[in-house]
Amino acid sequence: MALAIKVLVVGLAGYLLIRSNAGTIGLFGILLGALATLVGGWRTGLAVSVGCFIVAGAGLTLSATAWAAVLFVGIVAALCAYASRVGLHSAWLPVVTLAALAATAPVVTAPIWGHAALVGLGSLAGVLVCEIPPAMPESTSRVMLTATGALIYAAAVGVSCLVATWFVVAFRIPHGYWLIAALAACAQPSPSRAEDKALQRQLGTVVGGLVGLSLTAVIHDRNALLTAAIVLALLGVGSLWRGYAFTIGFLAAAIVVLAGLSSTAGDVAGIRIGLNILGGIIVILVSASLAPLLARINQRVPLVLEPAAAPGGPDTAG
Repeated sequence: MALAIKVLVVGLAGYLLIRSNAGTIGLFGILLGALATLVGGWRTGLAVSVGCFIVAGAGLTLSATAWAAVLFVGIVAALCAYASRVGLHSAWLPVVTLAALAATAPVVTAPIWGHAALVGLGSLAGVLVCEIPPAMPESTSRVMLTATGALIYAAAVGVSCLVATWFVVAFRIPHGYWLIAALAACAQPSPSRAEDKALQRQLGTVVGGLVGLSLTAVIHDRNALLTAAIVLALLGVGSLWRGYAFTIGFLAAAIVVLAGLSSTAGDVAGIRIGLNILGGIIVILVSASLAPLLARINQRVPLVLEPAAAPGGPDTAG
């Protein structure tokens, strides 16, 4: 019964968000709220929900001004990465994806903050999914840095996302927010963790993209495509605790299926795969270059790896 209620909540929220003018950015809210709750509990989930509302509204508002959109994404990335100070960067960094999606989206006329409210409500739905009894356990390990280490890590992530956003805006890269998404989602203070995250993301993106293309090749009815996207999104949320590659695979398939509504599934799949690979490479290079510096900073207070509450829990998602 509890599982049925969870599925019903996510299904209804996903259906409403997909059919709204907010488009696919509303779906990110569900994943972000669920992820934040898994990482830091329901209080963190609520904080991220409020953050989703603010970031979506501000990003859509600033999307009309190129330099403001670029600066906005960089600042959001830096602030979210600084959560590594208390081991919560896994909960906040995916919010950067939402910021990039909103800031680089075509200019939205109205109601901007109405769209943002739908994103925030989607995030709250994700929190509820985790907290409806029996509640999902917090099953992630945390990486906590010293204050100085967190500042350097935040600066590196912020600058990387700022430059990537400038590149996307300056060259008008279609669906370029996936480059920022890969940077934010795979960013880790440890090179080994960053490499593992990047590889899992590429695997999920490629396999999920192919599954999505297969579905759009055989399904042509709009309502059937919407239903398939909702089911895939549900599977993505439900697999948060199973592994990052699973979550990304289901979400990648859902995104490609949604793109099939406008006959752009092939383009979206190809662009997303290419930009994710590029983002993963950048993350690995930046993380490897920072490793010696972060290690020296954290010599007196080493990286604290808290054991996962349950075996096989995810590191991050987004």
